[in-house]
Amino acid sequence: MNSKKKIAGTAPEWYVPGLCRGATGFITRSDIGPARQIQLDNPFGIAPAGYIAGAGRGATAFSKEETGQVERRDYSDSQFDKWNGYAENLFPKTAYEEDDEQADKEYDKVDRYMDERRSVARERRLKQEMERARKAKPPVSSIFASCKKELAKVKLEEWESIPEAVSHSTKRKKYNRTMPVPDKILEDALKDVQYSTSVAETFSQSVLPGSLTELSVAKGQILNMKLGQAEDSVTGQSVVNKSSYLEDLGISRPETAQFDVSDLKKARLLMRSVITTKPNDSAGWIAAARIEEMDGKLREARNILEQGCEMCPEADDIWLEAARLAPPDQTKSILAKAISRQPNSVKLWLAAADKEADPLIKSKILRRSLEYIPSSPILWKEAVKLEGPDEARELLRKAVECVPFSVDMWIALAKLEDYEEARAVLNKAVNVVKNDHTLWVHAAMLEEAQGQPIKQIDNKIVWCLKHLEKAKAPVSRETWLNEAVKAEQTGSVLTCKAIVKYTMELGLDSDDFKSRWLENAAEATNRFAIETARTLYHEACERLPKEEEVWMKAFEFEKQNGTPKELLDLMEEALNSNKERTLFWLIYAKQLWVQGEEEKCREVLEKAKSENPDKEDVVLALIKFEKHVKNKNKVIELVKEGREKIGSLKLWKESIMIEQALGNIDQARKFIDEAVEKYPQSLGLWRMSIRLESEENNDLPKARALLERAFKACGERARLMIADADLDMKEERYTKARTTLQEARDRFPDSEEVWLESIRLERLAKNEKIAAFLCASGLQRHQKSGRLWAEAIFAEPVHGRKKKSMEAFTVCDQDETVVVAIACVFMAELKVEKARKWFSRGTGYEPLNGDPWAYYYKFEKSMNTDEANKVMNKCAAVQPNKGIHWKAVARRSENWFLNTTEMLEKVSKEIEFPK
Repeated sequence: MNSKKKIAGTAPEWYVPGLCRGATGFITRSDIGPARQIQLDNPFGIAPAGYIAGAGRGATAFSKEETGQVERRDYSDSQFDKWNGYAENLFPKTAYEEDDEQADKEYDKVDRYMDERRSVARERRLKQEMERARKAKPPVSSIFASCKKELAKVKLEEWESIPEAVSHSTKRKKYNRTMPVPDKILEDALKDVQYSTSVAETFSQSVLPGSLTELSVAKGQILNMKLGQAEDSVTGQSVVNKSSYLEDLGISRPETAQFDVSDLKKARLLMRSVITTKPNDSAGWIAAARIEEMDGKLREARNILEQGCEMCPEADDIWLEAARLAPPDQTKSILAKAISRQPNSVKLWLAAADKEADPLIKSKILRRSLEYIPSSPILWKEAVKLEGPDEARELLRKAVECVPFSVDMWIALAKLEDYEEARAVLNKAVNVVKNDHTLWVHAAMLEEAQGQPIKQIDNKIVWCLKHLEKAKAPVSRETWLNEAVKAEQTGSVLTCKAIVKYTMELGLDSDDFKSRWLENAAEATNRFAIETARTLYHEACERLPKEEEVWMKAFEFEKQNGTPKELLDLMEEALNSNKERTLFWLIYAKQLWVQGEEEKCREVLEKAKSENPDKEDVVLALIKFEKHVKNKNKVIELVKEGREKIGSLKLWKESIMIEQALGNIDQARKFIDEAVEKYPQSLGLWRMSIRLESEENNDLPKARALLERAFKACGERARLMIADADLDMKEERYTKARTTLQEARDRFPDSEEVWLESIRLERLAKNEKIAAFLCASGLQRHQKSGRLWAEAIFAEPVHGRKKKSMEAFTVCDQDETVVVAIACVFMAELKVEKARKWFSRGTGYEPLNGDPWAYYYKFEKSMNTDEANKVMNKCAAVQPNKGIHWKAVARRSENWFLNTTEMLEKVSKEIEFPK
């Protein structure tokens, strides 16, 4: 029985076995004919819409109407924009009517309005970004502004005594070295040169190549021959190059070599066509003459201009061109002829006056020109310049009658008159020229020069604003500020202040007052307009008395550009307006402290405490001041009062540190226990307690017990793990400390202090290679870490430290730790001046960091120079309170009552320069 089942039914006619699998019919010898093929009506399916038969081979329809097709456009997603829509026009054949045009205009108005609304915010954002950029990298002009200000006091003798700059570069200098000419060259030269008369007889003798003496004699004779040729003394024959003697004499000819001859011919033909078609156009004649001038044909150029002057007698430019190219003895006659043709041309009269060397003749020409052109301000100005004060006054009186709307004429006349006459002139001028503000400004400057009261000067500016408003001729705020700067530059400070006072609000919304005023003050400072900037700051402080930013900017400005008295006066004004702001009290007290007024500083702090009894900052500042003067009883009293009334965490810490400093360890422990109950998660309290036991009492087991309590209260923190490793290092259990720090790096990979502590551990264990590896690994995590870069510099061998320093400074050019490390590298190389420069730079980036000050002071002391005292004074003025080494020394109980200078001495003795 056959196991295969037959498929029911008969196969259709078009059936071909295996067709679904891709098989096709085939022919064998057993077949009579070809295998059957599929006979379908549409073997390829239905054609898509828009299909054109034969289009793939280049065939097209006869017309779009025949095929019924419409032009297809691309409306795919790639051509669509969320804001602008499709790039293709949706209605290309629709008519553009009036309502469409009106709609487009309305949309354009809306777009312009929205852009104007955003413009203020956009400009403000750009200005803020510029300010941040200037703060990050201030320009050189602002850095040396104070130095430039002092240059005004330098005398001429001091300038002349400044030595010339000398290059002290240690690089090897290149010298021009000359090598002797080989004998072979000299021998060939003797064979090629042909001589005559006695010189030929000299060289007729045979010269052996091997004879160096004879070759040297021949060399000398060749040189003499060349010198003789230069002197034209060879047998009386001239050796002057006739084609280039003008160049030898220094007479220059027009450089025609840079122009192609064919180009000149084309240009000449073109200009000839221009002057033929447009003979009354002066530009064509001038261009044609200049082409001849470029070709060195001055005679032809003059002839062309002569013809042009006949054809265009009313064009003054062609007369001026003719006078320029004419010989000196013909220039005046040409200008006289031109003026006779055009007596109303200002340019021709000025050119004629310029050609005269005698001031009297020049004055006569200008006076003659004013008879023809009395309304020309330029001619009046030139005529006035040539006259003395009395004649100039008379001319200006006539000038203001002929040219009444020339502001410069009125101002010049007022300057030549006395006070009463000048007032009358300016009063008359403002009635004639009602839309100009400079006349009013000069009137205010006139009143200031005569010592009139400030109110009278202010009234001039107020009346000016009223007249301009009435005449509907407003002046922009920027223009007024420029006038204020000009008034300051001329010495009219009161006028400058009046202008700023009454115009600083013009065209501004109340929301923009602060930003625009501070911006204008900064711009004025950059222009060295100090009084303008000061007035802007003071007026801004008066009108915005509650804005802390405005006061702080004003304080900073007075520190850099004002006197100590002006700074203290401004701070008193700030306090009178903001008695509730403790920041102003503290700034004022610190400034008094810096200036050495300790009693007044104490009074201010006491007053601040009475005004703000619950403010922690005031109490802490008063405690710091009393510590500075070493008034221990007052410090204890203040700490107790603050702890009981305020009870803040900082005051508890101050209490603990005071008891440590006084040697009351039991009382310090008691305060720590009380503080921990109130602030159990304060990491600083736990670290203080651990340091108290480990450093003061040297009780490491008790310190470990406190560390365990800290872990339970605060959890695992990076600083607590560092403290754990520090205890292990004190017991010289380096393996345990290494394990702890490894775990800390795994848990807190972003903690810079963990990496630094790991490096310190390996340095203590004298594993320099592992320390260098940790430096590299840490820098991969913290590329901007200055302390890690400093460690990496000194992890390198001595010969590789400069390269590493350059790499570190490229990444952290504003980090004081990197700068100090570079200074130490130069110091190790005994480059004292470079080291001093870098140490000084390191103290400027972050003045409150005491570590750079300590290194700088230690360096100067090692050099035995007077600079050490200067460094100490600068440090005392800054009063730093940060830095790893500085804080490590300051937190010790025996150093708690030390002032800044004593701390600097202490820290500089304990630190060591990296090796």
